[in-house]
Amino acid sequence: MTQDSHDDLIYDWNDDAALANRRAVTFDDETLRDGLQNPSVRTPSLDEKRELVRLMDRIGIHTVNVGLPGAGDRHYTDCLELVRMIGEEGLSITPNVASRTLVSDVEPVRRIMDETGVPVLANCFIGSSPIRQYTENWTLDTILGHIDASCGWARDHDVPFA
Repeated sequence: MTQDSHDDLIYDWNDDAALANRRAVTFDDETLRDGLQNPSVRTPSLDEKRELVRLMDRIGIHTVNVGLPGAGDRHYTDCLELVRMIGEEGLSITPNVASRTLVSDVEPVRRIMDETGVPVLANCFIGSSPIRQYTENWTLDTILGHIDASCGWARDHDVPFA
């Protein structure tokens, strides 16, 4: 039996790896949002956050989550000022934010874009675990309703979302 007759018996996984490597790798830094979730972490000042974003840009990070602007006035202001800085300083890093699937969380993203002229991706999420459903008294229809309303609002108001 020749080698050619056995080619269908062995799958070369390196063929798929070669295809996967054709796509660019990008990095999104979550330090200013998810990185601050630990109770032992000190929340940096706005000036410290600005410096962190500048450093991220300098080392080639592609995107940065600047926070959750729907979580309150301070969060909104910090997100606004960081996005404004990215635009004014002409940084290459692209801003995004966390956004619960609530219109009240997506609407601040539109305001930030209007005030700065900088596009901001809303990374929409919803807690849907059995514990969250029990705590909030949510059904699947409730969850789907939140998603439909918030993402529909984002679409209708030209807020990019994922």
